Amino acid sequence: SLTLSGQLPSGLTITKSFKFYPEGYLIDLEVSVMKDLEPVPFALEWTRFMPPSDPSFKHAIAPAELVWFEGKKALRATLSSITAAVRIPEPLKWATIADTYFISTLAPVNATVSGTYFKSGYTFGWRLQGATQYRLYIGPKDYEALEQLGSELARNVNLGWTGFVAAPLLSLLHILYALLG
Repeated sequence: SLTLSGQLPSGLTITKSFKFYPEGYLIDLEVSVMKDLEPVPFALEWTRFMPPSDPSFKHAIAPAELVWFEGKKALRATLSSITAAVRIPEPLKWATIADTYFISTLAPVNATVSGTYFKSGYTFGWRLQGATQYRLYIGPKDYEALEQLGSELARNVNLGWTGFVAAPLLSLLHILYALLG
């Protein structure tokens, strides 16, 4: 566990507590913003610097993108297509910044959040409001590992319109590999 705390000249006290799990790619995050011992509403920003020269930026098959789960489906915006901030209404189940092989996902714990994705120069990211506790997954786009975590996180892996066939075949390949090596 790691806790960071600081006070701004305006009197705001910001505290972030991280809990790391040695067996995987999960991190629990709790954030509080206080002024005069009273909680203050805030937005949590999660960003990634990615210039157009990065190979993932315009990758032909799996370009860098922002992914979010809204309602009952995963939606996507490639980084190269983002020109302005876009607000995503509640309920936002999770928000991801993804490149070709890896993702970093923020999932609120026991809260409904709204969010905005944005671009500032070569920095892309999310601004989420409405939660103080988050579960972060920072790791590979491993379909089975994400499926085991629940919350529809496996939808970060874009299987396209053939997903209804590709997902079971992918699971079958993993089973065969486990049996046959």
